[in-house]
Formats: sequence, structure tokens, C-alpha cells
Amino acid sequence: MPVVRLPRSVLVLIAAISVVRFIAASRVPLLPDETYYWTWSRHVAFSYTDHPPAVAWLIALTAPFGDAPGVVRLPFIVCEAVTALALGETALLLAGNAAAGSAAALAFAFVPQSKLALGEALPDGPYVMCWALALWAAALLERNPTPLAAVRLGAALGGAVLSRFFGWALVIGIAAYALAPRRRHAAPMYLLACAVAVALYVPFLISDAAHGWANMRFTFAGRHGFHGLSAASGDIAVQRFMWYVVAFWIVAYVVALRPRLALVAWTALPFPTALAILAAIDTGEAYWLLGPFASLCVGIGIAVGRLGPVARRALGIAAALPLAATTVAVLFGTLAEPAQAAVLRALGPGAKGPLYNAVFVFPSLAEQVRGLTAAQGGEAMTDRLEIAAELRYYGIPAVMAGNALQVAQWNDWYAAGRPRPAKALVVTYAPLDTPAEVSLAAQLRQSYARVGRSTAHTYTYAGTSSGTFYLTWCAGPQ
Repeated sequence: MPVVRLPRSVLVLIAAISVVRFIAASRVPLLPDETYYWTWSRHVAFSYTDHPPAVAWLIALTAPFGDAPGVVRLPFIVCEAVTALALGETALLLAGNAAAGSAAALAFAFVPQSKLALGEALPDGPYVMCWALALWAAALLERNPTPLAAVRLGAALGGAVLSRFFGWALVIGIAAYALAPRRRHAAPMYLLACAVAVALYVPFLISDAAHGWANMRFTFAGRHGFHGLSAASGDIAVQRFMWYVVAFWIVAYVVALRPRLALVAWTALPFPTALAILAAIDTGEAYWLLGPFASLCVGIGIAVGRLGPVARRALGIAAALPLAATTVAVLFGTLAEPAQAAVLRALGPGAKGPLYNAVFVFPSLAEQVRGLTAAQGGEAMTDRLEIAAELRYYGIPAVMAGNALQVAQWNDWYAAGRPRPAKALVVTYAPLDTPAEVSLAAQLRQSYARVGRSTAHTYTYAGTSSGTFYLTWCAGPQ
């Protein structure tokens, strides 16, 4: 049987998309979530409060080359390119069709998602890459069930669970796929793969146990607030998530269930179904579907590969249109400030929502906080991780207060053994005398004899408001 490869044109297109992403990634400041994970990378460990450690490990690889946004994001842009190629290779193996492989690779590469288009340094990058590599490894194991193939699959599964807890949905899906009678002969190899994944996960469990199971407590109890059981929730986020799942199932029926693509079906469908049920009591997030979506891309590729050239070309154009809109929005953020201001003036107020990125507020905030704390001999303090992380990224030490589960981890890194600041400049999103900050205000009044009045500071960029923060001086620790 002749070896089928992805066409060179597809490889060139994925490379070109990656170059555009890197250009954008180099020009847009790190977003708050990214700077938060950047702080993790300066304290490399096997576990953290919010997520498994893969995101921190990837960012840590870039540390010798500096902290520029493009440098920090580069590994994640590579992850996205590898994901597209791995999905294409999986479709090639399952269909033996170059058109199927091309469509699968481009179905992922063309996703109109701004986080992926910018190559943001988030757990999603290694998560979807390892998910895609696991699909590829499972397809290879199906053809040649050897210990080496099993170890490859296990390593990919281990990478997925060390990127997001949701990676276990992939492990379960692969295990269910392996239980089919036609794959019984390869059962020992699938068992070996699962054993490798568990072995890779054990250091994370040991580390989390040593820290009071902080990650597990956050994952199962602290990430979201549960609401009353309701089949027709009025929560917009729940409704939006349910629509995503409905659309997901419609596509899945056409590209995975009807043609009976077992590997795609077992890794794409059970997890979204469980999330749809969970949405009745918890708020789902669209990005939770990224892993199953990677599996769905394989099915989409195989389905598109069965179409004629005209239909494939029409679908490609249709998929490119939303990607183009997302790319325009991302590239807008790469323009110099005067150019952004000129575009916003020309297009009118309605253009700010889809184009403008408020991340440009943080350099201005950091500059002012640096000046005020230096002039008055104080230290920065906040109850919001995104503020603390952005300040830290711009070289300003920030102590955390408040009741967030991540506060203990943060202060272990940056405030362990230090006395409470004699004078603190508290940075918040709302005044201390509002309900949003009532808990922090009470904590500060217990800790300081003098708590000043919050003053609003609005920062502008490109001729429009970037955001408002409230600064409050506290003094006299007690």
C-alpha cells in the first residue's frame, strides 16, 4: 500500500498561520491569565492550585530567552501547529485519504478562536496537542500493537492529564474504545498505555497531597459555584454552553456516529454529554470542549475527504471567512497606538467591542503603581490574581489579600516570612466601600489602623478608555 502524506501545501499553510500568530503574539502584551501562569513558571513544581503543571513547564522553557510576549507564547504556537498536523495524520491513518488528512488539519488550524489565534500561553495549548498526539498514537497502535506504540500513547495521555484535569476524559475514552471485541488482541498494549499515563501523573498527585490537595479542592469545589438544578436555567453562560453541545452533537452525528468512527466517537462524545448534564448544576465554559473538538476535527476531515473537489473548496472558503474576521481582530492589537486610535475613530464606537483589547491598560497601571509606591515608601497589594500577576510581570512586587484559594500559594512565593507591609497601596477593580469589595475592606480594617478612601484612576489607550482601577492607601499595621 503506498504511503499517503499530508500535501506540502497544507504544511506550508499551517506554517504560514503559525508565523502570523507569532507576529501577533510578539506585539500584544501578555493577558492577565498568561502573566499568572508566567509567575508559576518562575516556581517550577509538579502541582499548582488551579491546574496541573504543563503550562508552567512550557513557559519555563522560554525563561533563558527573556519575558517578551512572543517568547513566552512561542511554545504554545508550536503546540497548535503540532495539534493540526497530528489530527491530519490521524485522519490519514483512519481514512487513507490525503484530502481527509488535509481537511482535519485545517479544520483545527482554521478555528476562529482569538485565544488560539494569538497563541496565548494557557493550558489549552499542551492540552489539545497531547490530545491530538494521543489520537494519532491510538491509530498507530491499532495498526501495530507493540510496546513502543503503547508507550507513545501513554506518554501522550500523560501529557493531556498533566495539562488539564479534563485529560482524564480522553484516557477513559481511549479505554472504552480499547474494550471493543475487535481490539481485544491489543488489550495488553492499551493497558500498558494507561499504566504509563498514571505513572506520569503520580508525581503531580504526590505534590498536590503535600500541599493539602489544593488543586483537587480547587478543581472539585472552588472553580465554580453550583446553582440549583434546572433543566431550563436562565444563566446565559449555561444556555450558551448548551447550544455549543447541541451543535457539537449535530456535527458528531454526521461525521462520527453515522460512519461509525469509533476512535472519534469515544473520544469526542462522552465528555461533552457529561458536561451538558453537569451544566444543570454548574456553569460550563466553551473552552472545555477543546479536547473533544480536536477529535471531532478528525471526523470532519474524513467526512470532507469523501466530498468532491468543488464541495471541499466551498467548505474551505466558508471556514476561512470566520478565521479571517478573528485574524483581523487579533492583528488590530498589533498596530501602534496612533494607528489603533485612527481605526477606531474611522469605524466609530461600535468597533471597540470586536477589535479593542483592554490588556493595554496594565503597562499604564504598573507605571503609576511603581511611581506611587516608590514616592511614598509603600508596597502594592491586591485581592485579584490578574492584577497581582500583571504587576509582578512588570517588575512590581505585589502582596495578595482576600479569600481566593490561590492567595496562600501566591504569598508562599512572594510574602513568606515577611512582615505585613507598613504601608500598602491596595489596587482593586471597585472601591472598598462597595459590595464587591466588602470582604477585603473588612480584612484591611482589621489589619491596618488607617484605611484611606479609594480613588478612581481611568487609563486610556488609543484614544479610548482601557479600564478603571481604584487605589487605596493603608497604613499602621495592627
